[in-house]
Amino acid sequence: MLAEDLIKIGFSKNLATVYLTLLKLGKARAGEIIKQSGLQRSVVYSALEEFIERELVSKVEEKNVATFSLNNPENLIKENKEKEEKIKAAILEIKKWHTPTPREVTVSEGLDAIMRATDRSLLAPKGETMYVLGAPAANVQPELDKHWHDYYHKIRIKKGINFKVLFDRQVEQTVVDYRNSMPGSEAKFMPEGLEMPIWFNICMDVVSIMVPGEDPPLVFTIKSQPTAEAIKKYFDYFWSRGTKRK
Repeated sequence: MLAEDLIKIGFSKNLATVYLTLLKLGKARAGEIIKQSGLQRSVVYSALEEFIERELVSKVEEKNVATFSLNNPENLIKENKEKEEKIKAAILEIKKWHTPTPREVTVSEGLDAIMRATDRSLLAPKGETMYVLGAPAANVQPELDKHWHDYYHKIRIKKGINFKVLFDRQVEQTVVDYRNSMPGSEAKFMPEGLEMPIWFNICMDVVSIMVPGEDPPLVFTIKSQPTAEAIKKYFDYFWSRGTKRK
């Protein structure tokens, strides 16, 4: 178990073996470490040299015979803090040269992709609103509906994220009524005469376009403030003309 932990913090398998062998022996000559570890002579000596350089092991010579012992293991914390500082410095340097892309477009497939695209709104700050434009009957099929009920809306309510949805008029009245009964949620039907085979999710600067009619379903996600604002205007227009009853 300890060997796995050492490997997780950057030790190679051989380094972890030498370190733990020396931990077991307490204080030992190189020959003893070689014998107990079962590693080749060159591997053990190379590991010991590295540990000494990293101040993890001390070497003491008495009568031309070298013995080795572990230093305070808290040196591992010091070593990793130094690595962390170097990483932070590297990140700052990279940021000087890296210009973030203000617009991102991704395409994904499957019902899982629909769920992930919707769940992304759960990262929004408290008080933000998730807008859903034109949710069709496909939006309430069993697998998706279970996800909305058992996961999405529970987390949304807990985080204080609002929800406004315009359903296609083919959706059952009970679905709209239920959404209106949920905390922080409002639901309406689209205006008469409009059919939506796809739907849009809009939250902050991200728009996801769901295409459930494809096999598998397609999801286009666009991270763009102007695009999100434009689709939000369509949502507001249809919302003002939508109804809560068929």
